[in-house]
Amino acid sequence: MISEGEHRLKHLRKEEDELAAQIVAMDEKSKKAGKDRRLEWSTAQRLVFKVSEYQGSLDRIIALNTELKNLANSDELASNSEAKYRSLHSDTLSRVQELFSYVCKGLLGNQVKASLTLSGQGLQADVEVGGMAMESLKAIAFDLATLLMSIEGRTMLPAFLVHDSPREADLGEAIYHRLFKLVRSFERLGDDPLFQYIITTTSRPPDDYCKMPFLVAEFQGSNAEERLLRQNLGGSAT
Repeated sequence: MISEGEHRLKHLRKEEDELAAQIVAMDEKSKKAGKDRRLEWSTAQRLVFKVSEYQGSLDRIIALNTELKNLANSDELASNSEAKYRSLHSDTLSRVQELFSYVCKGLLGNQVKASLTLSGQGLQADVEVGGMAMESLKAIAFDLATLLMSIEGRTMLPAFLVHDSPREADLGEAIYHRLFKLVRSFERLGDDPLFQYIITTTSRPPDDYCKMPFLVAEFQGSNAEERLLRQNLGGSAT
């Protein structure tokens, strides 16, 4: 009976060891499964974040494409409007280009290259002589071309122009003198006075224009009696 009990006890201990081993194995398997689930969850979270990030990028791309299409449509509308404007005013633009070139040739000679171009930024004037740009002349030439347009009745502006001190130093003596002679030539466009041109200058005009009826008034800054309006506008003289 003792021998049978010992055998039975030995068998139970073996079963106990096997069960303990199984428990350890199952515990390890459970831990591994938990670790795998956490890894899968973390991977899934990263995938969700990436999907959200990609969706945001896709939305921005779609928005940018829409904006580009709108800009393209706006550019097309602007181009069509510009083309329509050019067509509508082509005669006027052509004439002012002709007059601008005429004035530039009158001031610089026939070798000058003068052009007016109309773009979305407005009128662009270019004047060159021998490859050199004449920046100081462009505004004066354009003003005179516009004056001629007014004389012809092609503008809503009066045929009246004031040039404030286009100095000889800015234009050069030869061009400065031609300016007076060119404007004088405009008087031959008709019998009646067609325009009024006033030029204020600190440089001496050509001798022929330093007398009446061309020279209207002379002013000096040294004393009040010789100034504009014959008085000190700012108080006491300095």
